[in-house]
Amino acid sequence: MPKKVQLEPHLSVQELYTRYRTSSGLVERSHYQIIWLLASGQTPLAVSQVTRYSRIWIYQLLRRYNQLGAGALSAIDVRPIVGNLLNSTTYKERNCGKSYLGLLPMAVYGMVAKSLIG
Repeated sequence: MPKKVQLEPHLSVQELYTRYRTSSGLVERSHYQIIWLLASGQTPLAVSQVTRYSRIWIYQLLRRYNQLGAGALSAIDVRPIVGNLLNSTTYKERNCGKSYLGLLPMAVYGMVAKSLIG
């Protein structure tokens, strides 16, 4: 039998659906969709097939929602984190001026590139 998950009752199923349908941000919208589907009784495998997100990511999002509530479903801006990382003297000393782009996950690379372009 497929595994169903346990969600903390931060929001009702109806409230999750409403936030999913009214979210303007694409990332936030997909996060609410995933949690709404799980709260509706769908298994992580079924949610993965519908949303095309991996089950690993779905479990990470579920864990974040259970621990932090609905605020954890908003898009996370990593630009300050990346900026601090790249400007730190420790990072510069360790990498001796090497290109940092090959060391970062692709999502972070996209955020860096977007902020550099403007």
